[in-house]
Amino acid sequence: FEAEEDGLARLRAVGALRVPRVLERGERHLLLEHLPPRPPADPAAFSRRFARGLADQHRVVAGAFGLERDNFLGLQPQANAPSLSWPDFYRRRRPLP
Repeated sequence: FEAEEDGLARLRAVGALRVPRVLERGERHLLLEHLPPRPPADPAAFSRRFARGLADQHRVVAGAFGLERDNFLGLQPQANAPSLSWPDFYRRRRPLP
């Protein structure tokens, strides 16, 4: 849950998309802010805003691909040791494991 809280904080810090706040983290739980679903008043405008936000989120750059910490994909540990090459990072850290 610590890794999930960290990941959500990183997403929120960009400010491009609405990401729920972590209200509480325990050893066996993570309590998140509730973001109620609602249909957009203008679906086309919502789609454009969302697409811009997603593009802005993906414009965030770092010195390498990966993170200084590992995390999880569900219950599966996910290694994130940084690499200067996206293909190398992806091959070694995602499909091979």
